Amino acid sequence: MMKTMTILSLIWLAFGCRGAVAQGSAMERTIYTSDFAIEEAFPLALPVTVDVMYCDKSEGNAWAAGEFAASLATFARITNSSYGSTDTPDAFVRAVRLRSTTGGSLSTGYESGRDAIYLSEDSMFVRKLANLINGASGRNLDVLISRDAIPGYMRVVFCAINGPTEQTKTRVFVQAYSRSQEEIARTIIDALLKNFPDFVVASSIDYVAASPDNNEVRYFYGEDERNGRLIASAIAAQLGSDVTAKLLSGNAKPGTIEIWLGKEALPVGGKTFVICEGEHVTRCAGKYDYFISCYGNYEAFSKAQGCSKISKTQISSKGGNKCGYTLTLITCQ
Repeated sequence: MMKTMTILSLIWLAFGCRGAVAQGSAMERTIYTSDFAIEEAFPLALPVTVDVMYCDKSEGNAWAAGEFAASLATFARITNSSYGSTDTPDAFVRAVRLRSTTGGSLSTGYESGRDAIYLSEDSMFVRKLANLINGASGRNLDVLISRDAIPGYMRVVFCAINGPTEQTKTRVFVQAYSRSQEEIARTIIDALLKNFPDFVVASSIDYVAASPDNNEVRYFYGEDERNGRLIASAIAAQLGSDVTAKLLSGNAKPGTIEIWLGKEALPVGGKTFVICEGEHVTRCAGKYDYFISCYGNYEAFSKAQGCSKISKTQISSKGGNKCGYTLTLITCQ
């Protein structure tokens, strides 16, 4: 028995990390259903549906449940295919479903704030299967009896985490209305990286035509309000204009904060264009407005376009030919 448990534990661990990544895109779904052939081969064996459920009060519960469910699906697939050659099951995993407890889908008979395996019947066969799953996972969850009597049914519940965990990092994304705001956005990103070293700040800028008129900082969970307001205050001081922090609903993960540069943040003058510098115009990659030859005079060229003073922001660069090929955003000031 000990040897069997060791092998099953290795199976569980070998596929656990892969499963944790795979589940992230859709947190509620059926992720495994057994082949009907196993029910035909072992008609006396009890098929058991396992719901892996998580409380929504923390992202940590969802990820713990997702990792467990993905590993359990792989575990069931491998062990079910081995029956007949090594063992005859008394009970087997028919299906694995990943679900949240939102909307009362978790009925009475469980303890809030506790991770555990709940059996709907105190059957020797179901308990044996629960102990097998529990031992292979290495989590040592309590195995309890719930109040609802549903034959062939088991719940694994993750509700122990009450709030944001260290895994819930604050992630900041910058959205701008126009490419003419790129210099402002870059300045904001640099300031956030310096003043909020514990935050994960995206280096890319999303340009969104449907941006608001005014500057906003958006967050999606009450626990992110403090960080949202801190960021809004820092940006307001930097821009010298008001920045509104607001709570919105959406599908974002906890810890997500979005900075929206409104149309009011357009630079004075505002005229922008992109120059491609290189040896051959046909080798320029990406969208650009003008072409200049290698080592051309940006200031003189821009002055001819009506700019008295300019700022330059490199968009992209690649090697090739005499001087490579560089796309540069020019903002007239």
